[in-house]
Amino acid sequence: MTRIAPTLLRCVLSLVLILPAFAARADSALPAPSERTPVAGTQALPTEFSAAEKAQLQAQSSALKQQASKRKNAADQEWAQAQKDCWKKFQVNSCLDQRRKQHKSEMLEVRSLEHQASDVDRIIKVREREVRRAQIKVRSVQHAQQAEADKQAAQQNEAEIQHREQAKKADQQRRSKDAQRQHQHDTQHQAAQASEQKQKDAAAAERAQQWRERVAAADRKRIERDRRHAEDAKRQGPSKAESGVQQAGEAARRIGQDIKATRSSPARQ
Repeated sequence: MTRIAPTLLRCVLSLVLILPAFAARADSALPAPSERTPVAGTQALPTEFSAAEKAQLQAQSSALKQQASKRKNAADQEWAQAQKDCWKKFQVNSCLDQRRKQHKSEMLEVRSLEHQASDVDRIIKVREREVRRAQIKVRSVQHAQQAEADKQAAQQNEAEIQHREQAKKADQQRRSKDAQRQHQHDTQHQAAQASEQKQKDAAAAERAQQWRERVAAADRKRIERDRRHAEDAKRQGPSKAESGVQQAGEAARRIGQDIKATRSSPARQ
């Protein structure tokens, strides 16, 4: 027990001295503040994580892991050999304590390398996660833009349809008004033609009536003249009477022809 207590004390002192150096080494493994991956939401996320950059980080992580593995194996082998060697010496505990310190110091170096490799792996995962988030955000923005473009196109199409419907309706109304005006014009024209024809027919009928009246008056005058001639001939003798009858027959024949002529004359006029 008297030998173990000093040994434990020396181990504690060694850890106290080594931990600050380990912390400084671990901090040095992280990227500089200007090179660290931005936190999501603080600024625009990167939309690309190149294969070359990822391969470089993976190679760095793999090299750190290989280096840590080699140094761990070497440290373990040295510690195993040191235990065998110390048991051959007179001061076994002192030898073991010294070689144990060396082994622990080497293992701290190994853990530092492993932590550096883990930091690089974490950087790769963070970059990939940020790229996925950025791509999702870009797709969301593109989807929103496409939806807005589709909405505007639908609104424009609806406006064009309404415009065409309004133009069609206005054209139908214009055609209906034109048809009404044409019908009104035709009706008025037909009424004017009918009125004009009626006036012409009335004037023709009046002229025919006047012509018939003149013909009738002329006939009455001839008949009266022929009657007087016949009476004169009767008073003068049979020969005169026969001549008067012949003249009266001739006059009646001429009157009949004149009546036929007068009846056909107004129709020609």
